[in-house]
Formats: sequence, structure tokens, C-alpha cells
Amino acid sequence: MYFYLILCSGIFLGFSQAFLNTRVVLKCFLTTSTWKKIDFKLIVARTVLDIFLGFIAVSLFTSVMLCELFPEIFSAFIIFCVGLLATHVTMIRGFLAASIAIERTCAIVFPIHFKQYRTLFTNFRLFPVFLAAAFFDDFMLFLIFGLTFPLNSECRAFMCFVPLKYVNYATLLFTSITFVIYFFSLFLLIKMIIMYYQSIQLSNDMLKVNLLCLADLLCSIVFEFIPAVLAKFIEVQNSVGPLLGVLRTAGRVCEAISMLQLMRRHISSGTVRKAWEVSS
Repeated sequence: MYFYLILCSGIFLGFSQAFLNTRVVLKCFLTTSTWKKIDFKLIVARTVLDIFLGFIAVSLFTSVMLCELFPEIFSAFIIFCVGLLATHVTMIRGFLAASIAIERTCAIVFPIHFKQYRTLFTNFRLFPVFLAAAFFDDFMLFLIFGLTFPLNSECRAFMCFVPLKYVNYATLLFTSITFVIYFFSLFLLIKMIIMYYQSIQLSNDMLKVNLLCLADLLCSIVFEFIPAVLAKFIEVQNSVGPLLGVLRTAGRVCEAISMLQLMRRHISSGTVRKAWEVSS
């Protein structure tokens, strides 16, 4: 009962993630001209990926439930295919989030040089690199680590199908990406705190895009990093894999909600200053 409740929660959150991020994208292209600016392009691209990840989460949780309920009808190969797709899209999103964190930090630390770089280096040059990374992941899985068929029909999670060496490789890769995101996002946060105490004003666009980057950091820490650490050091009887997936999806729902809130209002450094003073 506990297992199916988690899966149903994941399906609901997956639909919510896709719906909310679709609203964000529609607002970007139909109503809000500000979000069409180059500073927001990578964030909008990340939002589009979150739409796909929402539907992928629904497909993954649904396939796990169907394979559990009707193992004689539904093959576990479905879970493997959806899980492989989810791994690729999640990897691309991770590289994109790391690029956003690096970009925002450079924009606030080296504004003049960053503006010159932005006019020369377009976002479209990054996407082939991200896609190549996903194909390289297939190369590692099938040719280097030697995944063979048929797969274990008893598995109900993607990492159960693949070799242990690939699991270690994927864990190291995602950990490295997460470290880059956290490092640059925390550096951005420290820089914004220093600018606050120096009474340095930021433009509305710059403030919004920086807050979105920090919102991604906060959601990642609360819904991904902390649960993963707790699951590693706290002994549990049942597998926590589905629960971690549900929490990750919940974090992306919160990110979409924060984006919708920022799109509704004008935010200035004075607004942040007042909120800071009230909270302190």
C-alpha cells in the first residue's frame, strides 16, 4: 500500500510539473516580453526540459505500477526504456542547470566581460554539447560497461538493470554536476548578500534571473540532496528509490511555482531589501 501510494503521488506530481512548466513557457512566449531576453533563454530551455521530465516521470511511475500489478502482461523492459530516457534528459538538464549557475555568477561578478561574451557566444552552441553527452552515456553503458540483453525481469528500477560499474559512473557524473551547480550558486548567493550590504542596485531582469537560479539551488538541496543523504545513512526496510524520485519531482513543481510567482510581479532590489529586513 505504501509503495503504490508513493507511485500515485509521483504520477500526480509529474502531471503537475508538466502543467505548471507549460504555463511558464506559454507566458514566456505569449505574454511576457521580458522573458524573451537572452538572460532568460537558458532558464526557458530548462523549463522546456522540465515539461518533458514531468511526462517522463508519469510514464516511469505508471510503468512501475503496471509491472507490479500485471507482471504477466507488462514487461520490465518498459521500465528500462523509460528510465534510460529519463537518465538522458536528467543529464542534459543537469548540464543546463550548471551552465545557468556559471552564467549567472559570471554575469554578476564580471558584468562588462560577460556582456561581450554573450554577444559572441549563443546558447545554440551549448545544446549540441549536451546532446553529445547523452549519446556518450549510451556509449559508456552499452560498449564500455557491457550491458547485455535479456534484462533481469525482476527489476523495477532503472539502476537495477544496468551494471554496477555504470551505476558508479552515473553517480560520480551526477555528483560532479551537482557540485558545480552548488559551488557557483552559493558563490552567487554570497555575492548578492555582499551587494545588498553595499546597497548596490540590480536591474529587475538581473534580479529575477538570479533569484530563479537560487530557487533552483534551494529546491535541489531540500528535495534532492538532503533526502539522498538521509537515505544513505538511515537504515530503511523498503527501497527508497521511488520516494527519492517523487521528492525530486516535487522540487521541480516548487521551481515552476516560484517562476510563475516571479513572472507576475515587478521585483526590485528594494523589494528584496524589505523582505530581507522583515525576515530578519
